[in-house]
Amino acid sequence: MTRYYLVAALCIAVFGCDSTTSQNADDIEDLFSANKALTESVINRRNAYCIANPEYSRCSWWCASPEANCGEGGATIEDVKADFQHTKISSRTVSFSNMSENAEYYLWDFGDGSKTGIEEPTHTFPSDGEYTVALTATGGGKTDTHSKQVMVTEEQANPPVASFSYSASDLSVSFTGTSQNAESSAWDFGDGNSSSDTNPSHTYAAAGSYQVALTVSNADGSDTATESVTVTASDPEPVPPVASFSYTTSDLNVSFSNTSSNADASSWDFGDGNASSDSAPSHTYASAGTYQVSLSVSNSDGSDSVTQSVTVSSGNPDPGPDGIPTDRTDLGGSGWNNDIPDPPPGIIVFTGYSNSSQSANTFLGQFAGTYNNYTFVSCAQGGSALENWVNNDMVASCSVSNPNDVVLTVNMIATQSAMDAATSASTIASMVPQLDADLKATFPNAIHAFYGGEPAHFVEPSKCPRICEPIRKLASDWAGAAALSSGSYLGPYLWAGDGIPNAHGFVYDINDYLNPSGGYANQHPSENGRLKVAQQYDIWFRENGIN
Repeated sequence: MTRYYLVAALCIAVFGCDSTTSQNADDIEDLFSANKALTESVINRRNAYCIANPEYSRCSWWCASPEANCGEGGATIEDVKADFQHTKISSRTVSFSNMSENAEYYLWDFGDGSKTGIEEPTHTFPSDGEYTVALTATGGGKTDTHSKQVMVTEEQANPPVASFSYSASDLSVSFTGTSQNAESSAWDFGDGNSSSDTNPSHTYAAAGSYQVALTVSNADGSDTATESVTVTASDPEPVPPVASFSYTTSDLNVSFSNTSSNADASSWDFGDGNASSDSAPSHTYASAGTYQVSLSVSNSDGSDSVTQSVTVSSGNPDPGPDGIPTDRTDLGGSGWNNDIPDPPPGIIVFTGYSNSSQSANTFLGQFAGTYNNYTFVSCAQGGSALENWVNNDMVASCSVSNPNDVVLTVNMIATQSAMDAATSASTIASMVPQLDADLKATFPNAIHAFYGGEPAHFVEPSKCPRICEPIRKLASDWAGAAALSSGSYLGPYLWAGDGIPNAHGFVYDINDYLNPSGGYANQHPSENGRLKVAQQYDIWFRENGIN
């Protein structure tokens, strides 16, 4: 009986028959076997319809059997509403969006003989024209159809046409693209260079005629225009040189700076029978005096010369029997406060110029790892004397992770090499308090120690008045004075002459100032000398509770 009702349902759905319709049983059974899934779907929909519409004449006999599972009562089956929208993708291709309601099955008729059951199809029409597109939507035994007129036309191709104009000024050319329907541009300037700009400018390396090609393109094709472009190079205005120079003196030595303009060659006459073709030479005179120094410069457009009077003098004090200036005394004695308050654990920062940088780096490599409660950072910089630290605000550029954690700064003081003793002393007296203020602003929780240290009085006695005397003056003027504000101290002088112990008992000899390859190390200590200073740092720190 179950199969009977299933076949009957299929009969109703497919053939529209009722209980009295005659149909070949074998044909129905064959149809049932081949469309089992369809049959079950039809039965389910028919059941739902009969639940909602029990008065339907066919339901009375079709649902008579319990196997039909029609039930009683049921939900209302909504009306089906067919609707759609369409969007043109290309000239004859249209995309359809199905907006139907309460439908399960769809049939599209595109009006050109084509049909489909796809829910949201895309269709290409065979030719230009207006087509009536109909959508039939079916669900719950109900059907609705919606139609619209769809117009399609083939778009006409619109290829580009290339053209351009240009204006030249010497070797430079400004191009203007005057093409039509162009979406992109490709320029070939005829000298190996190119551009994709619409209106580019180009400067050629040499005068001549160049074949310039512009290729433009769009979706419908491309086109190329070529023109011969001629550029010329005008002769530049002559630019003769102008001679000028400046100089700095240090005793008998003069460093010249060439400040000439447009000069290709230089010729110096130092006024003592010596000459140079260097651009910025240095020269050492044999004796003090005033010399007429001339600089001549030239280029392909002419020449020029300038003369200045340069005065040099010997600042050497009379040397004693051991070669040390007679004005030199032990700088490690009274007047220097070697004691500072014990700083709490934290960061210790070195500042100062080249000697400080070298010695601080030696200390960091040899001793810093032996301290348990302190981290050492060197901000000292080669060649940066006191003026650089104050005038260029170099303290602010000292890189420390947290400036508030700095508990001590160790600052070597020295002035520029060109200063005489009096100028150096005045500079130190005015600028160390400024440096002290900068340090306090940057590292507000730190103790600040200032100290001197310069081997030049040993290696080059002529430099001692510049370096030794200002430091002696500093020791004399500030001993017990309030030149430095609270929290700042004068530390030890690190150097001493041949055989004279300094404040820590270290004795320096000539080997502490020699280059590894021999000869004096100018103002810089040798590796052995730097190690002695690093050892003094270590002693001084531990004397003040730093470990």
